[in-house]
Amino acid sequence: MPRRVRVVCLAEGGLILLVKWQDPVDGHVVWEPPGGGIDDGETPLAAASRELHEETGLRLFLTAREAFPVARDVVWAGTR
Repeated sequence: MPRRVRVVCLAEGGLILLVKWQDPVDGHVVWEPPGGGIDDGETPLAAASRELHEETGLRLFLTAREAFPVARDVVWAGTR
């Protein structure tokens, strides 16, 4: 199973940054924190920084306060 990261960006007032995606096959909408796959030889923190920039344009200094595994079961573009 591929390793992936998600970045939880918190702002004052309890705001959380989410990215909105619309499935190209069935049109359902998914809101989730920015993130994606970890490339070979890349640390999870480096992958998180890269994915955050790719998906939002933000370049932030990231710190890993907490990390924990999350199980997901998602269908996207007709593939589980």
